[in-house]
Amino acid sequence: MYHILIIDDKEAFRRKIQRLPFFQERKDLVTIQYTAQNGREGLEILEQHCVDIVITDIRMPIMDGLTLLRQIQQKNLCRCTILLSEYTEFSYAKEGIIYGAFDYIVKPITNQNIQDVLERAIKYLDGLSPEDDAVQERTRLLVDNILNGAQECRQIVRLLQEAIEQLAHSLPIRKVMVKRVLDNLGYLLLEARPYMENYVPVTQICKLSIHIDSDEKLFDALFHKIELLQTEINKFEIATESPLIRDICQNIILHIEDDINLQKVADKFFVNKKYLSTLFRQETGVRFVDYLTIVKIERAKIMLRYPDVKIYKIAERLGYADTEYFSRVFKSFTGFTPSTYVAK
Repeated sequence: MYHILIIDDKEAFRRKIQRLPFFQERKDLVTIQYTAQNGREGLEILEQHCVDIVITDIRMPIMDGLTLLRQIQQKNLCRCTILLSEYTEFSYAKEGIIYGAFDYIVKPITNQNIQDVLERAIKYLDGLSPEDDAVQERTRLLVDNILNGAQECRQIVRLLQEAIEQLAHSLPIRKVMVKRVLDNLGYLLLEARPYMENYVPVTQICKLSIHIDSDEKLFDALFHKIELLQTEINKFEIATESPLIRDICQNIILHIEDDINLQKVADKFFVNKKYLSTLFRQETGVRFVDYLTIVKIERAKIMLRYPDVKIYKIAERLGYADTEYFSRVFKSFTGFTPSTYVAK
């Protein structure tokens, strides 16, 4: 999966590119992951995230496309930059090629001309990516280990480190590659478990600090992020041999904002309430009501990230008629009241 950053000072133009049919037809291969309205904003994104293709206008306020291109080249922030220009800016586009742009597109943008240049860009990137087989294979192994609660992540990270160090001979390039691993890791985890977006801040966890200044810190950071993802996801991924309990846990996760209790779940799955209560605790190590509360609190933690959502509304959506009681339950599980959790 190749991630694209679109930079243009006109929001309507950015939306137009995002709506082009090509990105729906090839969503298995490319995705517009980020957008920015000027070069400086685009540079900040590039310094924080892994981007494979930058599509940037030449003429923009604050920082123009050519200045951004120079920064990209100096800092090795992206392997493929495509310039957008008006017909009258043809000389600037040619200058961009001299500075290392992959290609340029003369406006107006059409589905055909974006498809032509991006198909060539993808072939170009494929040719630059001998690490893909080894690194992508180990990234997929990490995903499997995270989801299955396995304990082999440290060993896989060491293998990943060996592959990256063989291919990249400087820390900045290694950081770019680790950023790409984290971005792909997040994408694959959410592809495998789409509902986790409602419970685990996968995208936030997968961000890499720009202050890392050694290989040791870089791969330690990668391992700790993987550990954190595994810890967060394993709150929900119950290790059980019982298909019934797996289905019930999945149902709770998907419908946590519905009116759920032990009796209703027992009725839905055609089992006796007492039998289900006993089996659930045997298979998971926790009581049904405690698992239900864990899922509610994890959902609440994500909802609290949005400042416009009121605490009493979150309580109501999760089935708590009494906001004070919800706050007490939240604190018993997290150590914080909802309001202090937001502020921390």
